[in-house]
Amino acid sequence: MYSFTSILSLVCAIASFSSFCLSLPVSCQASSSATSCAADTSGSNSSLTSSTPSLSALEVDLSLGTVRGVNTSYGSQRFTLPYAQAPVGELRFASPQPLSAFPSQSASLSLSSSSVSDIYNATQLPPACMQYGDDTYGISSDKVSEDCLYLNVYRPASSSQATSSKPVLVWIHGGSFIAGSSTAPGLDASYYVAKHNVVVVTLQYRLGMFGFFSPSGSKGMGLDGNQGLRDVVAALEFIQNNIGEFGGDPNSVTVAGQSSGAHMVRALLSTPSASSLFQRAIMHSDPANYGTQSSATSEQVSDYALEQTNCQSLECLRALDANTLVDAGYATVSAASNIGPSVSAAETWRPTKDDFTGTCFESDPATSLAASSGKSIIVTNVANEGGSVIGSMLQPTTMSDAATLRAYPVTLTRSQLLSQMFNGNRSDTIGSSEEYAMATTDAEDSSTAESDGLRSNLEMILTQGQFSCAAWYNARRYANGGQVYLGSFAAGIEYPSNKDNDYCETAGRTCHEDDILLLFSDPTLNSLGLTSSQKTLLNEVQARWAQFVRTGSPNTRTLDGWSPVTSDSTRINVLSLGSASGGGSSLQTVSLTSGDHAGCGMVWTSRVQFDWQMYG
Repeated sequence: MYSFTSILSLVCAIASFSSFCLSLPVSCQASSSATSCAADTSGSNSSLTSSTPSLSALEVDLSLGTVRGVNTSYGSQRFTLPYAQAPVGELRFASPQPLSAFPSQSASLSLSSSSVSDIYNATQLPPACMQYGDDTYGISSDKVSEDCLYLNVYRPASSSQATSSKPVLVWIHGGSFIAGSSTAPGLDASYYVAKHNVVVVTLQYRLGMFGFFSPSGSKGMGLDGNQGLRDVVAALEFIQNNIGEFGGDPNSVTVAGQSSGAHMVRALLSTPSASSLFQRAIMHSDPANYGTQSSATSEQVSDYALEQTNCQSLECLRALDANTLVDAGYATVSAASNIGPSVSAAETWRPTKDDFTGTCFESDPATSLAASSGKSIIVTNVANEGGSVIGSMLQPTTMSDAATLRAYPVTLTRSQLLSQMFNGNRSDTIGSSEEYAMATTDAEDSSTAESDGLRSNLEMILTQGQFSCAAWYNARRYANGGQVYLGSFAAGIEYPSNKDNDYCETAGRTCHEDDILLLFSDPTLNSLGLTSSQKTLLNEVQARWAQFVRTGSPNTRTLDGWSPVTSDSTRINVLSLGSASGGGSSLQTVSLTSGDHAGCGMVWTSRVQFDWQMYG
C-alpha cells in the first residue's frame, strides 16, 4: 500500500514517473517521532462475539516474560509485541538485535499499581515505522517512530482453540518500502482468526533509508545493509520461537504480502537464512518487473541520500533527527531518474543482493527462486493494477487527443509517458507493438470510446508490464520446484486510497489495493457496505486462503477447481476471482501469445526486457 497523500504517492509508488514526480509538491511532512499508539478498534457487533475471558486467559508466558493481550468482540485476542531491540541510537542502521527480555514500559502502560510490572502490556497497537504520515492509511504524523519493530499476534480466544496447534499466516504490509504499517485499513485479523481458527501475525520492518541504507564503504562502517529484510527474518525467527505459546504451529507458517510486501515475500523465497522459517507463500500484486537491487545500484541510492544529510560518518548520521533522514529518503525517491538508469521511483529503496554478510541473497529472486524448495505459492494481481496511477495522473481524454495527454502539471505525449513508465529504450517498442496498439474503440464500453480509450490503453500496459506479465513469467519459473496457483481479482472492495479516483471508480475496474479488504474483513460490517456479490467473493477468498494456510492447496470440498500452473506452457490457468455470476470465481485458460494478454508472451521477454533482466 502507498502512503503519500499527494499525487507523488500514486505515481512514484508504482511506476517510474521520476521526472514527472520532480515537479510534484509533497504535502505531508514528517514530524517528531512519537511512541503514542492507536486505541483498540478491533471490536464489532459480529455474531462471533463471546463473553470476555478472565485476565489470566489473556496472559501468555514466553521465555522473555509474561505478556497480556486484549480481547476483541469477535472472540479473539490480540497481542502486540516487540520482536527485536529498538533500532535507535547506536542501533540505527544496524542489523536487528535480539531481545533478552521485554523492555520496560512507561507508567501509563504499566499493568500494576507499582512503577514496575512483571507483565508486559501487549494491548496497545504499535507506532508505524518512520515515514510521512497519511490519514488515509491511519498513519498520522504523531504515530510514527524509530522504535517500530513490533508484530501483532491475533489468535482465537477459547481455551480449546488456544491450546491446539493452528496454522500461522504472517502478513507483510506494502508501501513501496517507504510507507505502510501493520495496522493499516483491512489488516485487523480479529474476525478472520475467530472465523477460520488460524493464527495471524502482522509485522513491521524498517522503511526507506532506515531499512535499506548501504552506501559506498558500508563494510568499513560496520553496516550489513538490507536492514528491512533482516528485520523480517528476525520477526520470523521470533515467531518460530514463540508462536507455539499462542497456539500456533511453527511448522505450518505461510508468509504473505501485498505490493512491496509481496516483493518482500519473493525476496524471502531466495534468502537461505529464511528458507526453514516458512512453508508456503502468498503474493498479492507483486511488482515483479523489479528484481532485487544490485549492490552497485544500492550504493548509488544510498550515496545520494547521504549527500542530502551533509554527513560523512555513521556517528553523524546516528546523531541526526529521524525526520531529517525521512526527508533524505523521500528526496532520493523524487530524484530517482537523475541518480541512474537502474534506479526506479517505484521501489527506490528495496532489498539488495550480494549482501556483505553472505547470509542474504546468494541468488536473485527474479532468476533463481529456490526451485528445489517445494513450497506451495499463490500469486495474484488485480485486473487494473495501473489504474490508481493513471486515474490520479491523467484526466479523461478524447480520441482527438490520441497523440497528447492533458496531464498535470505538463502536457506529455503517449510516447513520453511510456518512457517514464519503462526506463531504458523500451518505450518505443512497447508503444508501437501490435499487442499494445491503442484501439479506435473502447472494448470496455463503446459509449465511452471517445472519452477514456487512451487512459485504458496506458493502464493496460502499466498493469501488464509492471505486474501481471512479470508475475506470471516468474510463476512459471516457480512451478519448477513447487505448486503455484495464479489468480486475478476481477472484483474487489474499494480501498481508501482509490476513493474519488474517477478511473478506478468506473464500474468493472479493480485497482491496486482493492483486494486488501477482502482478506480479513467481517462481511457484515455496515461500514463496508458490501453488495451480496462482494460478500460472496470475500467469503470465498477467506475460505480458500485459510485452506491454503492449512494444507498448501486453496481448494476445499465446496470451492475447488483451482489447478496450478505448469512451467512450460504459454497457456496458463488463472482463477478469475469475482468474475462469475453472484460474485463467484471461474478458472480461465489465458493465452500468453494471443488475446488480451498477448503482450505477456509476444512483447515482454521476447522483444522487451523486465527491469530485473536489464539491471539485476
